[in-house]
Amino acid sequence: MIQDIYPDIFNNQYKTTEPAQDDWAICFANEEIYLNYNQDNKQIILPRIKDFEIEKYVYIFSVNNENYYLIEGTCLNSDYELFPINKLRQIELVNNTMIFSLYNAYHLYKW
Repeated sequence: MIQDIYPDIFNNQYKTTEPAQDDWAICFANEEIYLNYNQDNKQIILPRIKDFEIEKYVYIFSVNNENYYLIEGTCLNSDYELFPINKLRQIELVNNTMIFSLYNAYHLYKW
């Protein structure tokens, strides 16, 4: 199940903090998310804060002390593709932590 991420640690305690350049940047466009999927390595590669010129963002949670920020507004970067949210559960990954994180981010985005 996607909530089984042990030994990874999910922390959804809110904090006000400025993003570091290497923090994760979660950017949605309607029902799609910017990412790359490496089918050979079975990994999702998310953009980092440094990959976009960002004006508005909000801290949403951390996983293993890596911060995730929801980006508000337009995200344009040709290094990443828009991937349909409803297809995330269909891709094969090494572990469920990234899917768990992305669905949590999506629910916060829709909220």
